[in-house]
Amino acid sequence: MNCLIWNYQVIVNNRTRYALKSLIQKHKASLVFLSETHCTKLQHQSLLKSTGLSQIAHFDRVDRAGGLALLWDASISVNVRMVDRYFIDAIVKGPDQVEWRFTSFYGHPETKRHHNSWDLLRSLAGDPLERWVVAGDFNEILELGEKSGGRLWNLGQMQAFRQALTNYHLEDMGAAGGSYTWCDSRTKERLDRCTASSTWWAAFSFSRVVHLHPSRSNHVPLLLEVRCVPPGHERRRRQFRFEEMWCTHDGFSHKHQRSRAIWLKEGNRNTRYFHKRASNRRQKNSIKGLFDQEGTWQEFSPGIEKVVLEYFQSVFSSQPSNLVAQDTVLQAISPRNTVSMNASLLAPDTTEDVREALFQMHPSKAPGPDGMSPFFFQKYWDLVGQEISNAVISMLRRMEMLPDLNFTHVVLIPKVKEVTTMSHLRLIALCVVQDCFQSCG
Repeated sequence: MNCLIWNYQVIVNNRTRYALKSLIQKHKASLVFLSETHCTKLQHQSLLKSTGLSQIAHFDRVDRAGGLALLWDASISVNVRMVDRYFIDAIVKGPDQVEWRFTSFYGHPETKRHHNSWDLLRSLAGDPLERWVVAGDFNEILELGEKSGGRLWNLGQMQAFRQALTNYHLEDMGAAGGSYTWCDSRTKERLDRCTASSTWWAAFSFSRVVHLHPSRSNHVPLLLEVRCVPPGHERRRRQFRFEEMWCTHDGFSHKHQRSRAIWLKEGNRNTRYFHKRASNRRQKNSIKGLFDQEGTWQEFSPGIEKVVLEYFQSVFSSQPSNLVAQDTVLQAISPRNTVSMNASLLAPDTTEDVREALFQMHPSKAPGPDGMSPFFFQKYWDLVGQEISNAVISMLRRMEMLPDLNFTHVVLIPKVKEVTTMSHLRLIALCVVQDCFQSCG
């Protein structure tokens, strides 16, 4: 489902309402939050007809200012819990039948009263494990990079906002598109955003926020795409992964291995911490879509796979070699290996060489395609060591590798917060057996 969040700043004339309806239809928004509507009760009610949505909750303007509205269609269920001058709090159940809490929020516009907004967040905060989204115009920035031009921003204000999100277990969701959501003739700032709890991210890890193009307001509309699977995908069968917890005591949290917090060695000291780290990694490493060579956004699996394939075909395609130039370069290089070093390199591989290579790997690093991490082979070396050594040594001597073993997961690691092109990704390959061969050979 898609949610539209917008500080519209007056929505009482036909042209602005038409612009809103066009956005709702174009992006198939089933839930819409509007702030600073400046609408009376009757004007709010008339929004249903002009937008084509079916239900509305609203807080009417005060002294011709303010006004909030939350609208939704019949495809989702919304249970409004509280309506206030600065927020509308509701429980949402989308087509996937997963319930989550959506608080549409409007931060106090006066700088000296921003602390009131953070106090309000405190009063709204509930169970830290609740699936919760708070979205809207916070009238505050998190860091100096979210502002361009205008007066200097108070560092204490930003710190107070950051601390409020941390205290109430919310994280900024980031956004694709432009860097700012509000502007005037001299200043640009990112005042509008979506924040979410780690448990919401765990349930909807393929979600994203998009800054849409400005339309009849000095605030940019935000589109929140709520997705628990990639667009156009069904849930795939989860691959087998060996868990270290199977070899330890009953109280050990399996999220230790997933969180990769290597410095915290043992014990279920902070289950919530592990859960958050594991969920954050999943969200950060998800590819929501990519631009292809023609600049077209691809967000469905076949399109993304084509973009990746074409990119690496271009990067790794071989070119004709200049053999004369190669010989010239090699002749200019003086040998550095001594006779004894060369003899050591050419010596037959032994079982101890294989063991040494394997035990140099970190036990909890990413497993290979078979789902086995180095921990398994290290833990049960007495049982599987001889068989593994025989296989490795045999293949190294014959200079051949079985096709089933010469296989790897190609993994793309994000280099930036919001991935949109292949240049934003770094390639690594995960193959435990192959790494072992290379270390031995």
